[in-house]
Amino acid sequence: MAAQTPIVSPTVTPEEKRQFISFWAQQSQAIEGRLSTRTKYWFGIYTAPGNVGYEMGQLRPGKPGQWDLYGWLTDMEIDCDKGEALLASGLTAAEVATEERRAYYEQHCINPDNAAEVADFERRQKLTPAELDREILDLEELLAGMGS
Repeated sequence: MAAQTPIVSPTVTPEEKRQFISFWAQQSQAIEGRLSTRTKYWFGIYTAPGNVGYEMGQLRPGKPGQWDLYGWLTDMEIDCDKGEALLASGLTAAEVATEERRAYYEQHCINPDNAAEVADFERRQKLTPAELDREILDLEELLAGMGS
């Protein structure tokens, strides 16, 4: 039996830690007085200087950490206001909408970067049940013809 290689989490460099502390300190000043007590509490917990890392419950350095914070603030357990989570994380509504759109397509096995796949998916979403039945029959006939 071969020995298993242990999984090693990436480590945060001193520069990443410095940038993390600087970014979240600036963000804290920028949002001062704009968050509810609840959101401010969770913001403080997650953005504490020692909470940078790649372990569960830590914020990753850089932009991924902003997404981590937004996700945790809006999850079902913490359930902070989404508008406040945007402010706290420093993300924009457009960034979140784009990411939600990508996730929607990926959940339906559509490559969000493939315009033809997206357009075909959107077209099919608008079909009536009768049109969809016709589409299925056409595809079945096409497949049957390929087998001949």
